[in-house]
Amino acid sequence: MMIRNAWLPCIVLLTIPPLLLAQANRERKAVRAKGALKAVAGGAIQVVNEDGEQWVVKVDPRSKYNVFQGSADVRFLRPGMLVEFRNTFDKKGKAQSEVRALKVFSLREDTRLGVIPVPSGTAGGLFSSSVEDENKKKKTAKSAARPFIVSGPIRAIKDNKMTVAVGGALVHVELADKVQIAFNFADFRYARQGDTVEVFGWANPEQSDLVIASRLTITAAKPLGREDEKSQKKATKVPDLNSLDDF
Repeated sequence: MMIRNAWLPCIVLLTIPPLLLAQANRERKAVRAKGALKAVAGGAIQVVNEDGEQWVVKVDPRSKYNVFQGSADVRFLRPGMLVEFRNTFDKKGKAQSEVRALKVFSLREDTRLGVIPVPSGTAGGLFSSSVEDENKKKKTAKSAARPFIVSGPIRAIKDNKMTVAVGGALVHVELADKVQIAFNFADFRYARQGDTVEVFGWANPEQSDLVIASRLTITAAKPLGREDEKSQKKATKVPDLNSLDDF
């Protein structure tokens, strides 16, 4: 008897006329909007557009379509942050020049960490010590150097000198005085009032000011780390909407 009752909701659903199901789906209104960030909370953000219209956007923190992007100052970098940059290294793993550009990013499913050789037709890898490499000692260090992409967490950073962990090795590099830093994060912990918000999602006609985001991009209005952290304006919290049952 209990087994038959478990199937009852499915039977009831199947008996709903298709016309009513189609009508329910049409009640969802597609939303594409752009505005400025006003406030942020764990499960939602508040946005206002140029016309003064405000809406609350409910965000799924696990979505792979959450993006917070922009630029940053070198003072923003901290040990533990994931960075990626390109440079040329000799066979001993010594960088041949300053790092002029790097990216700070969040770990995602398709993230590849480590030392990735840039295709150049030359055999061998960073920190390599094979017999073939030993037979090439007559070549100059310049001719033996190769470009690599380094991707991993910052182990230490001070006075523009940075150490990045890659597997069981450490890569030491020096950052240029005017190093260009871009970031791409999967969460909005560093988002601030005034940042630009672009959202794709849907809403119910009865609650047009509440948007369920399927894709959300926030672009920082100012470089992170440039101003004193104590003077940064913190976004005012709004109620956490994780408990909403309407959607």
